[in-house]
Amino acid sequence: MKTLTLTIIAGFVLFALNAEAQPSRAALLAGHAPAHVQSPQARHGYGTAHRRHEPAAVTRHAGSRIAQAKHDKAHHYAQSAVQQVREAQRLGYRSGHPRWSTRYQEHYYWALDRHPDRLHRENHKRAAELRELRHHAYNKRYGYGY
Repeated sequence: MKTLTLTIIAGFVLFALNAEAQPSRAALLAGHAPAHVQSPQARHGYGTAHRRHEPAAVTRHAGSRIAQAKHDKAHHYAQSAVQQVREAQRLGYRSGHPRWSTRYQEHYYWALDRHPDRLHRENHKRAAELRELRHHAYNKRYGYGY
């Protein structure tokens, strides 16, 4: 009898623990959180409408795909920008302009809200200036012109 009672109590305890368990991260990201679980934004007094990088009218599923696409776009832009800036510095070029910053985060956060065409133009401008720098470096090295 004592064993049966302990087994029943253990079952109720496990049931209660599972009922109060937090949803997985994947469930939260996919928007499948139970109604009683508040997001960190709701607990701190600001909701999804005030997120800086996600439009409020997008559903959670589409929002996570859009957010991931924005992240990927900004990441690739920032990597490319930093690589171009480092090459320019190896060629002896220094500038205080934000386009020539070596900080990945600056390029990343700038690119988050930009249209892909704008990012392409910015990379193109940097690449054009790099071609000029390479040309000048080649001419200096081999004694042509300048």
